Amino acid sequence: MNDKLKKILNYLINPIGILMLFSLCLTFAVDAISRGSISLTTTYISKHGLTFLFNALVILLTLSITLLIRRKYFAYLLLSAIWLGLSITNNILLKLRGVPLTGSDFKLIESGLKIIDTYLSKESIKAIIIGVFVIVSILILVFVFAPKSKKKINYLLATLSIICIFFMANICTSLALEHSIISTNFWNLSTNYEDYGFPYCFSRTVLTSGMKKPNSYSEDSIESLIDSITNSSANVETLASITNELTSDSSNANIIMVQLESFFDPKYIKGAEYDIDPIPTFSYLKENYSTGSFSVSTIGSGTANTEFETISGLNLDFFGPGEYPYNTILKNKACSSINYALKESGYSTHAIHNHQGNFYGRNTVFSNLGFDTFTPIEFMNATEKTPVGWAKDSALITPIMESLTSTEGKDFIYTISVQGHGSYIGSDALENKYVNLTSIENEGIASALEYYVNQLYEMDVFIADLIEAVSSLNEDCVIVFYGDHLPSLGLTDESLSTGNIYETEYVIWDNMGLEKNDVDLEAYQLTSKVLYDLHMNNGIFTQLHQSYLFGLENEQFAEKDSYLDALRSLQYDILYGDEYLYNSQEAPKPTNLQFGINPIILNDVYLQDGQLVATGENFNENTIFLVDGNFINTTFIDSNTVTCPAPELKPEGSAIFLGQISGGAQLLSATVTVTVMP
Repeated sequence: MNDKLKKILNYLINPIGILMLFSLCLTFAVDAISRGSISLTTTYISKHGLTFLFNALVILLTLSITLLIRRKYFAYLLLSAIWLGLSITNNILLKLRGVPLTGSDFKLIESGLKIIDTYLSKESIKAIIIGVFVIVSILILVFVFAPKSKKKINYLLATLSIICIFFMANICTSLALEHSIISTNFWNLSTNYEDYGFPYCFSRTVLTSGMKKPNSYSEDSIESLIDSITNSSANVETLASITNELTSDSSNANIIMVQLESFFDPKYIKGAEYDIDPIPTFSYLKENYSTGSFSVSTIGSGTANTEFETISGLNLDFFGPGEYPYNTILKNKACSSINYALKESGYSTHAIHNHQGNFYGRNTVFSNLGFDTFTPIEFMNATEKTPVGWAKDSALITPIMESLTSTEGKDFIYTISVQGHGSYIGSDALENKYVNLTSIENEGIASALEYYVNQLYEMDVFIADLIEAVSSLNEDCVIVFYGDHLPSLGLTDESLSTGNIYETEYVIWDNMGLEKNDVDLEAYQLTSKVLYDLHMNNGIFTQLHQSYLFGLENEQFAEKDSYLDALRSLQYDILYGDEYLYNSQEAPKPTNLQFGINPIILNDVYLQDGQLVATGENFNENTIFLVDGNFINTTFIDSNTVTCPAPELKPEGSAIFLGQISGGAQLLSATVTVTVMP
């Protein structure tokens, strides 16, 4: 071996060897923090040593950039702090919501900060802030005072080394996939993270989003698929003959969907017993109306993803792991949905939610999903709150009834509940206790479970009250109740009699005499089931789902594989493809979303005793003055009057209007602008 080669090898071996050793140590620390136990990591390595080494390779890839940096100590510390910070966050999220950290969570930071005090105490938040401050301070000190590497960097060799590491990683990834050391199928995020390690799984959620183009995708294939679905789906008359004949015209029925936050039957928890049924109304409905299991993609959180599947009829499994379409593709693109389908039959479409209107970006996304109106909590008088600050679901009844009576025709109303949301702080915080936990195998969750079931009890009362209110209208109506996911109580498949933590239930109440027809459903199939019961088949996705679920007229899509392949192709086409579907039908266009069934109206603004006084209609606690574009602290007097201290007005007059403000001082809607002279 000549001297030049020896010199190169000596140059490479030391830093790369250090990197590899450091990567192994850092991977061990990251895994132990993520799992919350050194012993669990040790056990994991003994059983899945190759998978652990692959995760070390992932971390090695991120550390390889240090080969180009002379401030080695700073670079090692910075990258280690990032990985350790991510693993700590993952551990916290697993405990709080039961779902690990994903790349999509970083697109939810703004929304998450709004509710952080619901999950963490003030002391915990202060500790986090202090911890971040200390870490940043240490990084700055190391950057300033730590010595640089004395060895001159050969940037050519360093770059080639990094390329070789990436090439090696690519080969190892192919081999690892081939031998099932890792997987690309993320059907259960929590289980995947446990099986395949945090570094790999998290990195995959960061790098993978959207949908992969189907191999057979083309204009001809989509047109052929549309023809097949159209030919295989039953028309309305056929549906009427297949299902029960009704005395009333089912196509004129109002449809109300109520997504119940973290709602499921707690009697499915093994070993848990209660002095009364926590959900007697829902239990009665299951016995007497159409029901079934309801498969969702998340536990503990991720409401928006269940919501997305239900409204759109699209399958979240086709997206990247952990993705929230509300925060990616739907931010800027109108999407086929049940709303657009029902508009073809003359329906008005409404969304209602007793939480902030800009949460999950709904103030934008709901326009792209085809809603005509959206009534968030900013347009409600929701004064009753849970001990942790969530609005109680009883506040939803008034806007639902206002939506039903706001139009002369039929209405589709999508309602999103929030009362059942965590955190579940313990039964001692309850003002009114309706249900007592009499037995539980897992004593560690006893107090939190008792708090949770008492929220369920009140939500069940809301279900009964809503049915009573709707019944008083004497209009044909269907109400669909379902849970968006299980609560974040640390439940596992083994702790449930159902054996599935990704399963809630639905029930379909009606006042029309619909036949009880129990079917187990995926979230994206629910609206198709409802329309089937109503003798309707609006929309190509509805027709596809109905063909699979009910085997209408032919069996082309009766097989699950052919059905899912068809769904995948159409879904890709309308979201990421060339939109061939819209060659044969009108493409969806964003609606001019109206906030509030009864939007605020400004009649007059005047000066009185050093105050600006505004009179109008439908004001509430969230109504605020904007004077020359500036927010002014506003006092709510009543639904017709608000005031604020009069600021200095411009000599030529100041432009004044009222707005409804959501979290983060985001303006949802505004009145007309008036000019007020000083």
